[in-house]
Amino acid sequence: MVKIVKENGLIDLKTVGLTLEWVRLGNEITAGLLFIQGRTTNMSQLTQLLKRKYDATKSIDTAIKVITHLNKGNNSWKFRNFFDNATAYNLNYSLKKYGTV
Repeated sequence: MVKIVKENGLIDLKTVGLTLEWVRLGNEITAGLLFIQGRTTNMSQLTQLLKRKYDATKSIDTAIKVITHLNKGNNSWKFRNFFDNATAYNLNYSLKKYGTV
């Protein structure tokens, strides 16, 4: 379902002639997304959801940069812990972005 929603939105934009430079997977997802399944306490499922969004984005246009966006980027432990776990589960992304709140 996640892949279908992301793909359909990107297809709609492409149909009207808009080409995206980047897509953000979630907004400030330090705790996860689509609770309960996608919490960071269940990193395996969270990365599966994010991988589906990544794959959906790249299926529309491989040139689109994919951003993983966390909040509390000024908390180095949370930031490193998230990306260390994401790396362990082979999460793909082009850029890391963080907010400080």
